[in-house]
Amino acid sequence: MIRTFVAVAALTLTSGASFGQNDPLSAYLLSKASSPSGICSLPRCGDGKVAVAIAKSGFLVHAMESSDKVEAAKKTADIAGILGRSLYVQKGVLAAIPMADNSVDLLVIFDATNADLTDAVRKEILRVLSPCIGRAVVGCAKGAGSAGSLDKAKLEGWAKAPGIENSAVSENEQGLWATFSRPPLEGADDWTHWFHGPDNNPVSADKAFTAPFQLGWISRPFNDPTRGDISGRVAAHGRVFVISPSCTNYSYNNTRTPLRPAELVVRSAYNGQIFWKRELSKSFRAWRSTLIAAGDFVYLADGASVFCLDAATGKETGMIDFGTSDSIVKWMGLNDGILVMLGGPEDPDHKGDLQSLAQQYAKLVQEKKLGFGTVLAGYGLAAKKAIWKWDEPSPIDSRTIGILDGKVFFYAPGARIGCLSLHDGKQLWLNNNPDTLKLIDEPLQASLNVTGLAYRPSLICIKDVLCLGLLEKKNFVAVSAKDGNLLWSIPGSRKLEAINYLYIDGKINLSSYPPRGGACHGGCTDRQGDYDQVRRGSSWDRGRLRNHYGLG
Repeated sequence: MIRTFVAVAALTLTSGASFGQNDPLSAYLLSKASSPSGICSLPRCGDGKVAVAIAKSGFLVHAMESSDKVEAAKKTADIAGILGRSLYVQKGVLAAIPMADNSVDLLVIFDATNADLTDAVRKEILRVLSPCIGRAVVGCAKGAGSAGSLDKAKLEGWAKAPGIENSAVSENEQGLWATFSRPPLEGADDWTHWFHGPDNNPVSADKAFTAPFQLGWISRPFNDPTRGDISGRVAAHGRVFVISPSCTNYSYNNTRTPLRPAELVVRSAYNGQIFWKRELSKSFRAWRSTLIAAGDFVYLADGASVFCLDAATGKETGMIDFGTSDSIVKWMGLNDGILVMLGGPEDPDHKGDLQSLAQQYAKLVQEKKLGFGTVLAGYGLAAKKAIWKWDEPSPIDSRTIGILDGKVFFYAPGARIGCLSLHDGKQLWLNNNPDTLKLIDEPLQASLNVTGLAYRPSLICIKDVLCLGLLEKKNFVAVSAKDGNLLWSIPGSRKLEAINYLYIDGKINLSSYPPRGGACHGGCTDRQGDYDQVRRGSSWDRGRLRNHYGLG
């Protein structure tokens, strides 16, 4: 049950040095948090000193106290200069925490007694705690209660009920404590890659995000461009990872300023609070699969390097060495503990207004200089070493690589379609049938809005079927995932500017837009249809599909 709606915005704290660093109790409590910032709830804050320390460390804090003590806590926060800014204090009781479901990153009770260890209190804590990343610290600090007011055995039993994960009870110089977290929401699905998974099919398997829908949080900035919705955005383990707009703007080399830095911003998926940021290099490209979130780790390809980052803090935990010398990473995919990358020479720089950029994009793609590479390599995350390398004679398009069922599929335009073993990089099959290649590579005879062609994935990997639909080409082609032989294609006479497609419920769903300058005006709607994955179907006008992929 949602007790209240919480809308939060990122706050800039102007307070002095962290009080928590000098206070042993606050430092201990903060050490149990999964991230260095977020939303903290103190259902009983006492005189307010612990709440102030946690707020000054970087958390946005909501604290409560009984009617006879709440004014003293407010005074402490006011003297610290953060009341109503990063610390909010109100009258309340432990059994009714006025926070939205799943919204709290750190919940602290430091004066717990046996009387507090009830099913109702535990249920309320689990209601507000964020799945995966939220941490509860419940106990009694030394000097906070009378001797024997909290029994260790009873605390252990209370903290090991269904719905609780990672429960641990410890007794130290700060007191007696139980720490625990919540499991992921039942049916939740992470969006680990740019287009959901390494198969490039932008369809979530999430069953937790269901009606009725409502706004969960609002956070700054409020001026992200529309195109930012479809680039550099992944989510996993309760965190959302977003590349700033200056990395996704068409003329991004001209848009980076101190007010618009190029950075990776990591937030809580449940309350929008920023956990950490990381500055990105000038050469970073968001409109590719260069960011992967998997559990507690993030893999970031920036230039010739792939960084392994701690998802909670952003700290570097290592560098991925594919053994490909100075190849720029053009694409990454992760499956079954193996990270695969496409490497190639650095892309030429391109600047200018939208029209000139469109012309540059078209020329660079035609010359196979934008997003192309000739080296595929696999890295075993458990072994922490490169395990295979494949040198392809013809440039591979970074839009046409995917991974599914232990296989790596790729397309080298005009040359061949290939399939490698994910685990050892050995060739499983290659197909250079000229008729199939001609269908895939036949150019689109229309005025093409090429601003989109440079980045959108053009290969979907389905069980037994590979679907290729390059935006600047005429045809949508399906080939067998077993040998690359042609299965079917959609005629090129449709003269459409672009194709958005996804696989769901056993069918390929297509959505397309009329060419720029075409005759469709006013009430024009998109042509679309769905196709059986192996045999071509014939139904059209299934309803408008839009190029927006939400993270629920």
